[in-house]
Amino acid sequence: MVPLLLALLLAPDSTHELKLRFEKGMVYEETSTRRIRLRLIEQKRVAKFDVEEECLFRRTVLAVGGDGLPSEERVEVLRFAKRIHERPDGEAGSDANPAEGKTFLWRRSGEGYVLMAGDKDVTEEHPRLAERLLSYRAKRMPEKPVAVGATWEVPAGAFLESTGQTVPPGLEGAAVFKLEEVKDGIARVSFEVKSGYKERGKDIAGVQKGTWLFDVARGREVSLEAEGSMEFDRLEAGDGSLAMTRTLTYR
Repeated sequence: MVPLLLALLLAPDSTHELKLRFEKGMVYEETSTRRIRLRLIEQKRVAKFDVEEECLFRRTVLAVGGDGLPSEERVEVLRFAKRIHERPDGEAGSDANPAEGKTFLWRRSGEGYVLMAGDKDVTEEHPRLAERLLSYRAKRMPEKPVAVGATWEVPAGAFLESTGQTVPPGLEGAAVFKLEEVKDGIARVSFEVKSGYKERGKDIAGVQKGTWLFDVARGREVSLEAEGSMEFDRLEAGDGSLAMTRTLTYR
């Protein structure tokens, strides 16, 4: 009995709680890039798109809701731009979003949110920024503590929302996460997202794979990286790729 009891006492925790934790006044910076390459064949003509988005936000938590997630944040938009490497209707270069250099508030409102500039609702003026700011990050978290090697699943649309990606109408599919290891307090989670939807009666399918790092003790995301591919028919045919990185730095 003694060896068994000693083994139980020395054994590591069998499960790990991956839960986001926020505090009023917490400040963090979110750096992200997203690059999409598309190749479309329309009426025997080839059109290529190669666009990269760069974002740098400094975020201050002003209020925390009963679920422990931010209900109000102040966001400084330090960088919000697109690099155009190739596009049929535009030359190579960089386009800054009108929100760059400005400071906004976002406030939760039920299941949605409102983007504010002072007391003015500007959500419709900056829809892309509004998508990125809230991002519904909690939607990819497991509902219960998980063991190393265990998996959990969320709808593909929830994963896209959690990373600030646009969710097409009628999207189907799932994201499967696996807790690969916990080392020095950092959980390494692999994931694969398979999704599909129809646009104008044509099938569009995509796959994303990546790695997500999470600080278990502090309840904070560290980074997320994903790469993916897509195949679809747009009039005739098309394919493409996606590369995405996201890093959070806390003060």
